[in-house]
Amino acid sequence: MKKIEEMKIVLDALIEGTTQMMVRRGITELKNDIAEGRVPRYGINEFGDLHDHVDANYYGGSFEFDLVDGMLEHVHPLFNELKDLEQDIVNEVQERMNRYIVTMSELGLEL
Repeated sequence: MKKIEEMKIVLDALIEGTTQMMVRRGITELKNDIAEGRVPRYGINEFGDLHDHVDANYYGGSFEFDLVDGMLEHVHPLFNELKDLEQDIVNEVQERMNRYIVTMSELGLEL
């Protein structure tokens, strides 16, 4: 039982670390798109507004690699069955990016 608890701790840490990395990357990609004129500096009040200008679903590298297999193959082979975890991570990345955008908008700051 202790081994399973340890694996859960490792898995949670891998998920959180991956999510944070993807959010940082997504915000950097958003700032690059603003600098290059693909996304306007103002008028973006939430994540959904980005879709008027770019396919924001790709921010953070969401569809560039297989998140679940990349993380979980190192934890335990049985976890490879948790493919829906990948979508959960992508959703969390988009939610965190949305909180960033909403906060910046509410404060009247540039993205």
